[in-house]
Amino acid sequence: MNGQTIRELDEIIRLNPEDAKAYINRGYAYYEKGDYDQAISDYD
Repeated sequence: MNGQTIRELDEIIRLNPEDAKAYINRGYAYYEKGDYDQAISDYD
């Protein structure tokens, strides 16, 4: 996953903030980038 993926997931979350799957996927994308604090935030 890359920055484009994160931006797309940001938009999905903006449009539907209750979409848990989008948060999980974005958390995984941040994890893959090594941004562990942001990943944990999305998983929470």
